[in-house]
Amino acid sequence: DAHRADWVPLARRLLDHVSPRVVAAAARALGRFGKLPAEAHPTGALRAFITVERLSRDSAVVAEEDPDVAAMLEGASPECSSARAALANAIADTRDLRFSGLAQRLSRDADPEVAGLAIAALGQIQDADSLPFLVGLLADAKHRATAVQSLAPFGDRAVDALAKALIDPAAPARVRREAPRALAEVGSEGAGLVLFDALVSDIPGLVRYRVLRALGTMVRKRAIRVDRDGIEPELRRNLLECLRFASLEVAFEEGETAPERARASHRLLRGLIHDKQRQARERAFRILQMLHPNEDFRSVYFSLESEDKRLRAHALEFVEALTLNAKDELRELLRWVIDDLSPRERVERAGAFLEGRPRIRDEALAAMLADPDDALATLAAYHVRALALADLDGEAEAVFSQRRWMPLETMPPPLLDGEIRG
Repeated sequence: DAHRADWVPLARRLLDHVSPRVVAAAARALGRFGKLPAEAHPTGALRAFITVERLSRDSAVVAEEDPDVAAMLEGASPECSSARAALANAIADTRDLRFSGLAQRLSRDADPEVAGLAIAALGQIQDADSLPFLVGLLADAKHRATAVQSLAPFGDRAVDALAKALIDPAAPARVRREAPRALAEVGSEGAGLVLFDALVSDIPGLVRYRVLRALGTMVRKRAIRVDRDGIEPELRRNLLECLRFASLEVAFEEGETAPERARASHRLLRGLIHDKQRQARERAFRILQMLHPNEDFRSVYFSLESEDKRLRAHALEFVEALTLNAKDELRELLRWVIDDLSPRERVERAGAFLEGRPRIRDEALAAMLADPDDALATLAAYHVRALALADLDGEAEAVFSQRRWMPLETMPPPLLDGEIRG
């Protein structure tokens, strides 16, 4: 009850408590109702709340230039740190745009608790000028979760800022990868439209996967509906991607056994190809879940991965029954991806959709060197060097010079005349 005052004397007694946290909580409660005591020389958290209350009444004062604020910002003692935490809480309670600059400064505090409280305060203030700062914090693992929560109250203003970061190739990679999660937290119709547009765009694969997960979260938690005609092409693309990697796997295993010096790169490359098939299939199932939000496709997916043949058969029947109304082509692709087939059988049955697929190992390696995924192209380049394949060495060198890659402990040298094989 906002009209009751019997608690005020009790709260003021707590201002003398030995625990700084109890003092801060009592001062915050009193400050919210304008019941702070008039003390000549307050200290710690009480000083912070009294200072913010005083500044909020004077529109001519710049908060960062106030002597009391400056003393709290510059102090290195535990008491000053406690005061800065209280300062962030007091700013959050005022929701006054004039404190936005001070909140941003506190967001860079060396004490992670102070920084986190200040970032949360920015979400309460909702100053549009702080949006670039909050979006940039998505790259900071320590404060990412708080930044996501602080962006949500901005609504469509945050959506616009996040949309720009999501599609901007110059934006930090980590910001782009975390922007979908922040958009899902906003949860508005506008956020859903941005995510859908990003899903069918040419953004990097990892970012697109994060977009897909965020859309799935919105379908599950916000009950938004996706446009079937708009998202089915993305389902088709992922099914074809799964089959494409299956064709790479089959061709890659053709021919003679890799020599000793190439066995490590062969094993890594084979594992990566297998993982990419699995990831494409998982993305397809995430899309199916969005198209059928009342079904449990997560359980179906894991049933198909099971060693239990009966469980796999039931899962196959379920998917086929649920997709009866889908286009014939989609049903066919889905059946080839999820059916209990070997990679070779899968590829042979889907041959009409895999025009120009590689048939032998070197053709598979050439396709991998040209793949837009840097990790796949780099591993393929290492393997080409380890195999000493002269016909592909130029493409391998282009990968090393033009792609983002991480050197392994021992990088195979460029081919020498004595190592060249046809």
